[in-house]
Amino acid sequence: MTAEAWKDVLGAQAGSLVKLSCDVGDGFIDGVANVVVIVAKDPSVEAAETGALLNEPELQIGDVVVHEDHGIGVLTDLESVSVDGSTRDAARLQYRDGASLLVPMEDFGKLWRYGSEPGAVTLDRLHTDVWERKQARIARDIRSTARHLTKIAKEREASSAEMFVPPRADYGAFVRRFPYTETPDQIAAIKAVLADLGSGTEMNRLICGDVGFGKTEVALRAAASVALAGGQVVVIAPTTVLARQHFMTFERRFADTGVRVAMLSRLVKAAVAKTVKAGLADGEIGIVVATQAILAKDVQFKRLGLLIIDEEHRFGLKEKRAMSALASSLHVLTMSATPIPRTLQSAMAGIQDVSLLTTPPSKRRPVRTSVTAFDRAAMRTALMREFRRGGQSFVVVPRIEDIDGLEATLAKIVPELKVTTAHGKMPAADIDEAMVSFADGDGDILLSTNIIENGLDVPRANTMFIWRADRFGLAQLHQLRGRVGRARAQGIAYLVTEESADLSEETRLRLSTLVERDRLGSGLVISMRDLDLRGAETLLVKIKPAT
Repeated sequence: MTAEAWKDVLGAQAGSLVKLSCDVGDGFIDGVANVVVIVAKDPSVEAAETGALLNEPELQIGDVVVHEDHGIGVLTDLESVSVDGSTRDAARLQYRDGASLLVPMEDFGKLWRYGSEPGAVTLDRLHTDVWERKQARIARDIRSTARHLTKIAKEREASSAEMFVPPRADYGAFVRRFPYTETPDQIAAIKAVLADLGSGTEMNRLICGDVGFGKTEVALRAAASVALAGGQVVVIAPTTVLARQHFMTFERRFADTGVRVAMLSRLVKAAVAKTVKAGLADGEIGIVVATQAILAKDVQFKRLGLLIIDEEHRFGLKEKRAMSALASSLHVLTMSATPIPRTLQSAMAGIQDVSLLTTPPSKRRPVRTSVTAFDRAAMRTALMREFRRGGQSFVVVPRIEDIDGLEATLAKIVPELKVTTAHGKMPAADIDEAMVSFADGDGDILLSTNIIENGLDVPRANTMFIWRADRFGLAQLHQLRGRVGRARAQGIAYLVTEESADLSEETRLRLSTLVERDRLGSGLVISMRDLDLRGAETLLVKIKPAT
């Protein structure tokens, strides 16, 4: 007998053999049957400590380090040396021109991880005054930055933002519509966001979590807190496809709540857009899901209180400044699986508040990732295997110019499969139609550029080939492979390089990071690695002055 729910098990006749498929919340030990059950993650475990996850990693052999007295070198070894008959531990640092230095254990506190690859930095020379001059310049820069940050912090403390506290009954009814149990990380993030919105001070919070880890639900709770209290909410997505996906989600969750949800993008007809803009101006519309179209000069709000930015790494600094200017006093919630280095550094420095979602969705498997040279036979085998198990595949190229050639190649390799194409030079409506149709099961392979990086959920897609993967960034590659394996089937991503390609050391490191970090929830780790490889650039331009 197969049961659909636990009540069916309880109602079964004594002695019956009942089969029930369900998630196990807690582990247990059955001494009689000699069975121990261990769950992947116990729901009672408290949320991850954000500060601990954002701390600098421990020093490892091969790291570039800074010695307070001698400058930038490479940690090459840990040695035991004999001094006056006693053995002591010491770290050997390598400097420019082959010079080296032994640092005794009691001076380890003078070593700091620099956070870059040895080949990407210039090592200092020992026994010169170059490091002293560099130190003096750094100290001046730090004092200047500290004055800036102190001034901005005081301005923020003095500024005020509207407090939003939703009616308890209405908010409770909205929360009960969530069909799943919140993870500890979600509970902590929602609690922090609601506290921010009710504090009277502008919220500036980053929600960092991989695909499927619950960022959207945190955004929904934030939107409900503001909209049910009479404020207006803008949700901005980088693509029309993602905007439509969010619109459908928000419209469904806010049905029968009295909050009207609308959409604004280049795909919305002029007459509909005019009606939406009028609704925003008179306050009739409580939530609008939009692309950059919301930044048009003729868009006005009656009581805008919250800005939610999804996939913030897809927007440039100019666009983010325009978003912040939508209202004079605005709560801002940004979401990303792989925040750009500047954003991540802002969070690590305490400039921006951050909530981390690290608990994976139930029964989700990591996407297995490998780097491989192009091979026609291997590609056919993988694509046909996916087809035979009822799935779909992505083939992603770095340039529009690559599509025609690869489409011809696919026609020869897998002539029995239907290939759909999508790229940025197609009309927006055609792109939208191609991607939505593919998500609905029309087509076996979607050949596209990285416009699918943020798009509709395609639960049947489990295989991806990324053509010339060396031409993509770390965050892009991680986002792309997040498009597959989103149901219970095993997802596979192939990072394809040219057969005779001579890859640079930095490119090899970038691709190997993806292969090594293929566990669920690795987006933050990959972003940290990206920060190592690229640096954080200038932090202060990210800060929005108080108004």
